[in-house]
Amino acid sequence: MKTTHIQAVITLIIFALCIMVSPSFAVEDAYVTDSFKVTLRTGPSTENKIIVMLSSGQPVEILESENGWSHVRLKENNLHKEGWILSRYLIKRMPWKDEVKSLQDSNTEMKVQLPRVKRELSEAQSREKVLASELEEKSALLDKLRNEYETLKSGASSYLELKKEEAVTREALDKTREELKGLTEENRVLISSKRNIWFMSGALVLLFGLIIGLAIGRKQAKNRSSLYS
Repeated sequence: MKTTHIQAVITLIIFALCIMVSPSFAVEDAYVTDSFKVTLRTGPSTENKIIVMLSSGQPVEILESENGWSHVRLKENNLHKEGWILSRYLIKRMPWKDEVKSLQDSNTEMKVQLPRVKRELSEAQSREKVLASELEEKSALLDKLRNEYETLKSGASSYLELKKEEAVTREALDKTREELKGLTEENRVLISSKRNIWFMSGALVLLFGLIIGLAIGRKQAKNRSSLYS
């Protein structure tokens, strides 16, 4: 049992050492360093055959590295070629001359595009002025419509109030008409009664006058009879 345990520990140690000394297989981008032409060889040694001479700035992919050498694959021109190059001749950044050339190309492109950008800017400014003018007109129209709306709103409120007052007045008028109709009927009855009273009064006056006349006539006749006797 103890021997088996020792063998397992030894196996783990050997496995760990193998991992530590094994080359890296992660692909990494790099460039051949500035101001050099370096050799790409078939193996990690100056004894190996030269495949091609690489110029400064040549982009490559680092496939693995060991003992100061890097196994690379060319990224431009002859992409199928792979070989070994001294790691000290590789850099992670683009070489200065290539960066300068890239900046010069970008500057040239911007100079070419500058007139077009200026023209587009001028057109955009013209459109902005037109839109600003349209915005001002539409704002004025909106203010006008808002004022008209407020006027109509106020008028509608007044109309509703007048409508309400009209209904109240109409109701009062109908009530007054009914009262007037009743008063007219009462007046008619009163007038008729008054006429009857006047008629009866006149009849009584005539009757009273007739009675008085008869009485006076009788008295005069009696007096005449007394004179003749």
